[in-house]
Amino acid sequence: PGGGSSTAAEKAKAEKAKAAEAQKAENEKAAAAKAKAADAAKAEREAKARAAAVEKEAADRKASEERKAKAEAAKANAEKAKQKAETKKRDDAKKAAAAEAAAARAKEQNAAAQERAKALRDQEKAKADAAAARDRARAAEAAEKAKAKAAAEAAEYRRKAEAEARAKAEEEERELERARAMAEAEARAKAEVKPIPPKAPPSFSGKAPVFEPDIVDNFDDLRGGNLSPRDEAELEREIRRLEERYGDDRNVSAEELDAKCQEIIDRYGLGEREFTANETYDPGADPKMAPTHYSQENPFYWRTLRAVHPIFEADPTAKTMGVMTMMMTPPGLPAYLPGNKKPADRLHAIAFERREDAERFCWYMRSTRVDGEGVCTTQPMPPATLEEMANETSYGVTVVGGGRVDLSPSRSDVEILAEIREIGGEQYLWEFARFTRDELEESRKPPPPTVRY
Repeated sequence: PGGGSSTAAEKAKAEKAKAAEAQKAENEKAAAAKAKAADAAKAEREAKARAAAVEKEAADRKASEERKAKAEAAKANAEKAKQKAETKKRDDAKKAAAAEAAAARAKEQNAAAQERAKALRDQEKAKADAAAARDRARAAEAAEKAKAKAAAEAAEYRRKAEAEARAKAEEEERELERARAMAEAEARAKAEVKPIPPKAPPSFSGKAPVFEPDIVDNFDDLRGGNLSPRDEAELEREIRRLEERYGDDRNVSAEELDAKCQEIIDRYGLGEREFTANETYDPGADPKMAPTHYSQENPFYWRTLRAVHPIFEADPTAKTMGVMTMMMTPPGLPAYLPGNKKPADRLHAIAFERREDAERFCWYMRSTRVDGEGVCTTQPMPPATLEEMANETSYGVTVVGGGRVDLSPSRSDVEILAEIREIGGEQYLWEFARFTRDELEESRKPPPPTVRY
């Protein structure tokens, strides 16, 4: 047993020695690897140092070259600046010389211009003196001519006044002779001609007489009675002569013209004749001609109303609505219109004074509506608003007064629309009467005074 334990101890010792050698070999290997890594790092540092040195050398060479280039560029710029300064100096010298030459030329031109201006002033002064002398001569000559003309006009005026006085005296003498001859002829006619009994006045059925628009004065009221055909012709000539002489003369008033007409009437004995019923008819005194509504006296009365009821036409297809209009035409007007002022046809917007008439008219138009026509409606509106809407499209406005149109179901649409068109035409008559009145008032004004210098 003792020998076996020593063998194990040796064995363990040998293994331990073996392990120590292995550890030593490993340590040596690690030390060799470490030394190798250190050598590699050293070599790398040396390579980097050599590269940095090369780069630094290249940078130094580049910086040196740049400094050299900048120095050369600065030297070139200095040369250019020197040349530019010399060029500028030469240019300034040239400009100064040119300015001196221009100043000298301007001085010479100014002196020449002053000389020319002085000469022109002398010429203008001479011309002005000559013109003044001519004007004085012309003024003296004109004064002499005016004096001679005034003397001639005065002599002509005196001659004309004497001639007019002689003509007037001769005319009065002829008038006296004519009057004596007419009086003698009238006396002979009364002695020779038998009196003609007056005709019975025409009878009327109660209706007012109808006056045609074309009225021509054929002087039939001057014929008949106790006048001979010769006196009738002479009377007609005197009436025409009176109208031609004093008809457009504003210096003769209406009273003076009536007095001259009365002289003729008295001279021929027409004042004893009786007027016929047609001549004495006065529409203003006829109760059947009296207005039944105040719109007949003033068709624009509706402007003072609080509201009117216009008629609108709604188009269901186009979804639009506009005021109903009718073409109004002037009724019969006299053939002669002052200033040829004949009214033109114009569309009028239709409205009613009373709401019940407007609604009845709408229902009537709906009952007679055909395809393509709008549906009539109504609504109250201030007159000023309706007139403003009409003026935007250059329409007139016709407002049907209360009760002026019979809207009973038995009437036809032609009759109702014709009555509305007649009411719209009353505006033309009213405007024509106003225009005629203004023309008469203007014609009765005295002429402007004659201005004499």
